Amino acid sequence: QKAQASTSSSVVEDVRSLSMSWWLFCASGFALYASVVPFWFLGKHLLETRGNVSARNASMLMVVPEGAICLVSMPVGLLVDRWRLSFQARMGIFAGACVALSLAFVSFDVAPHAPIPSVLLLGISYATANALLWASFTDAATSDNLSLAAGILASLLNFGAAAIPGAIALIRASVTSAELADSLALRLLGVCSLSGALFALATASRHRRAVASASEARTRHDDAVNLQEL
Repeated sequence: QKAQASTSSSVVEDVRSLSMSWWLFCASGFALYASVVPFWFLGKHLLETRGNVSARNASMLMVVPEGAICLVSMPVGLLVDRWRLSFQARMGIFAGACVALSLAFVSFDVAPHAPIPSVLLLGISYATANALLWASFTDAATSDNLSLAAGILASLLNFGAAAIPGAIALIRASVTSAELADSLALRLLGVCSLSGALFALATASRHRRAVASASEARTRHDDAVNLQEL
């Protein structure tokens, strides 16, 4: 029992050791996946019913949001390394990609009969944000708890992806008009992606302050050491 209590205490301490910027980073990923993954299941239905797209063409278009990762992820990674983008810069671009995602959902809602630009924008934006999320993982988490941090992030990403379809089901059960229910679902996805942008900006700001504070602490320590040597 003592060993179990010690292990439980250790796990709690490890979780508490994760910084606020890390939790904000997780919230960014949560919002990203909560906005895009449900569209994989909802998109084909919307393309057929609202966009008057055939089942065959709708299936082909739904390859774009996930297939874009195959084309976009490597160039994004190369540019991050080539330009040596800071964590703050990556989070800023991530936020921009989330805003573009929101615009894609709005466009899909207001112009359902012209779905190709919306789907392309959604695919490219998601692929960019997803690549930046994983490129920034080790900067957001502490090196001592990377495995724990990875487990928490994976859990939250999938929780968001699972929770929103339930919310959409509640919307459909509460609204008599199928068209209005679909419109509300798209707006919900847009709100999720916008919240991802806000969380990303908050992550960058918090991380910048933490880095500045750590730098000041090191400077004070070095100054104190130098004074002792004198």
